Amino acid sequence: MANTVITIAPLRTCPRCRGNIVDGYFEPHCLQCGYVDYDAPSVATRGQGLSYTLRYQGMKAHLRDLIVTVGVRADGNCTAYDIVCPWCGKPMRGFWTERQREVRKRYRCRENHLVFIVVDDKGEMMAWE
Repeated sequence: MANTVITIAPLRTCPRCRGNIVDGYFEPHCLQCGYVDYDAPSVATRGQGLSYTLRYQGMKAHLRDLIVTVGVRADGNCTAYDIVCPWCGKPMRGFWTERQREVRKRYRCRENHLVFIVVDDKGEMMAWE
């Protein structure tokens, strides 16, 4: 049987109580006193983040092969969506008013291409129109 080497990451020590700091979902924190290390990158923002690939859901047959890529990233205390225009490849910016409680979110690029992102009751992205 071959020897297996297991590497264990060193534990970080809490500067307040000398307890162990563990990686939580957001920021690393101490289990004993609750100290939170806000300077360390959070687990939610590490790496590339989430990405959705959305297909067209509409009546126009010539748009059925266009795919919209939506990147999801943490932006402070909010979730930001990075949408790339399927026609020109430029970033798109979302716009809607408070009174709009639609199931579609509108995004527009600088070339005035318009994309509607269809979301379900839970806020999950389903498709684009």
